[in-house]
Amino acid sequence: MHLRDDRPGTCWPDTWSPNGGKPEPVDAGPRGTIVREVLEEVGLDEEAVPLTHLFTHTADGHLTYVFRGRWDGDPDTLTLTEGRALAFVDPKHLGNRPMSPLARYAALRGLATELEDTAHAEGVHDLVAGGLLVHEGQLLVVRRNRDDYLGGTWETPAGRLEPNESVIDALHREITEETGLAVAVDRYAGHFDYTNSRGRTSRQFVFTCTPEKPGPITLSEHDRYQWVRTLDELPPTTRELRSFLEQRWP
Repeated sequence: MHLRDDRPGTCWPDTWSPNGGKPEPVDAGPRGTIVREVLEEVGLDEEAVPLTHLFTHTADGHLTYVFRGRWDGDPDTLTLTEGRALAFVDPKHLGNRPMSPLARYAALRGLATELEDTAHAEGVHDLVAGGLLVHEGQLLVVRRNRDDYLGGTWETPAGRLEPNESVIDALHREITEETGLAVAVDRYAGHFDYTNSRGRTSRQFVFTCTPEKPGPITLSEHDRYQWVRTLDELPPTTRELRSFLEQRWP
């Protein structure tokens, strides 16, 4: 990513962003644009970094085509021609680095694709997105309805991916559906595997999230919720989730 200029008129000044830019008449479509931009901005051609289309983002009538690539060269050989700095950023640890919403989403979508590809390569195809919703040091847990599988068990908000849905999109959708809350994704916390109701292996990818507001909470798939400060306050949950939380939270 590169740190954008802070000159007046710069879009999202002084924030970190993937390389890219607007199309020019000489470009042969979105791929031609990104190939040219990467070459101009850091000096890498398509032979050095083969690029594949990751997703297309639509907002306010504007389309942004996001591509992914892999390069294992020496960062010191890159030539910065736009912006004020250049850095390789681990999408698992974006932290408070200033970024536009689209830049942060693109980084997380790239991470999600890597996670999904790894799971599939390991033979795990039932994928779940889950969130550790933390507010003022407290973790939100919810209780499964009594007539559900593992009814009465407490868990963190989570749900299965729908067809052609990314982990990040499923994460936001499931949290909103189950709690009514909108969240900002802070970081990737890890994953754990468990046996689901169909006797298959599910892999749950877990992200720490901060609610935009702590409430009101509207439950649609659970009958109770609770905020807990420590694992000692955690109500009965699954062995897999408790083990994960013991290692990753707080």
